[in-house]
Amino acid sequence: MGMDDALLRRLTVPAATDHVLLDVDAVRQPLTGIGRYALMLARGLSAELDAEALQLLRGGHPVSLGQMERGLASGSAGRVARIAARLPFRPILRRAYLQWVGMQSRTLLARRAEQGYLLHTPNYLGLDYPGRTLITLHDLSYCHYPECHPPERVRWMNECLPSRIEQAVGLITDAESVRQEVIATYGVAPDKVTAIPLGVEPEFHPREAADLDPVLARYRLASGGYLLSVATLEPRKNLERLLDAHERLPVSLQSAWPLVLAGGRGWSNARLLERLQAAEASGRVRRLGYVAEDDLPALYAGARAFALPSLYEGFGLPLLEAMASGIPALASDRGSLPEVAGDGALLVDALDVTAMSVALERLLTDAPLRARLVAAARARAATYTWARCVSETRNAYRRCPW
Repeated sequence: MGMDDALLRRLTVPAATDHVLLDVDAVRQPLTGIGRYALMLARGLSAELDAEALQLLRGGHPVSLGQMERGLASGSAGRVARIAARLPFRPILRRAYLQWVGMQSRTLLARRAEQGYLLHTPNYLGLDYPGRTLITLHDLSYCHYPECHPPERVRWMNECLPSRIEQAVGLITDAESVRQEVIATYGVAPDKVTAIPLGVEPEFHPREAADLDPVLARYRLASGGYLLSVATLEPRKNLERLLDAHERLPVSLQSAWPLVLAGGRGWSNARLLERLQAAEASGRVRRLGYVAEDDLPALYAGARAFALPSLYEGFGLPLLEAMASGIPALASDRGSLPEVAGDGALLVDALDVTAMSVALERLLTDAPLRARLVAAARARAATYTWARCVSETRNAYRRCPW
């Protein structure tokens, strides 16, 4: 693997005690929520730390921030990461991949461990590192809702994660609710786990209809003319009940504000896909698939309202992005969503389709409610910044024991 001379020279510089390795394997297209988290940490930490203090790792090898950014922009995340992305999720394949990466980078990782570098793994399970590790656990859905995941993923997490959690010197969650779950589920000492909220980028803000038209026209959408949900098509997102709730609205409201779903294809969703195909024929539902990052701010800002009725979320970044975009939002009263929403969203029972439908109708038609929610949501979203996330993450690094 080619590296420029400056990068090679940095590998030989002794590290100070607070230096960090950040695994950025998740930063690749299509960019998931975890990928965005790793990306924003890489950008924020790189702005504050020099190239010796912070070293980014992709496939176990060092990359510069510029290399990572160019790989993301071009859709080429490097040979090793491309191999990993193409592998189907099978424990034996995942284990083989991590072992292979570990062998390729063994010398570097051993040297960095000796120099006191802390490895931050932002995606549950990562490199087999002989030094200190810190892990971000975004949620425990594989524990609480195993039926919402492929069985092999649940087995993998249950087999591998407990020992990694025990070995780690620190843990991060995105929400206090998940922090409490980690403490209760794994018997972790409370001072080992830190809840650090995610942030929302400034691109997510209210926009004039004329500014939205160029993007919305590509999706055959009109400003204010649709109900939006941004979610992978998988069971935990509770999209079948959202579809039921939308179908219970008066026909005039369904026609005025069709349900628009933006997100990747997901898994365990054959029944949902069949229903969506039938619903699309009526013109009252639209599937956009995975939407490019540059188009998402306009897609949010152009919606009449937003819905995320998940059975469980470890944070709920799409909800925060909708709140910042100035559109009224509905969310379930489960997981971390109430913690993120505060008084800035209409909360409903994720299992009560009737209550969800009533809430959707209010969200679409009740002008005073809409205005109140938008004002509260924008104020609350303004408190969630990536700068804060980066700062608190650095504090978590400093608290990690030796």
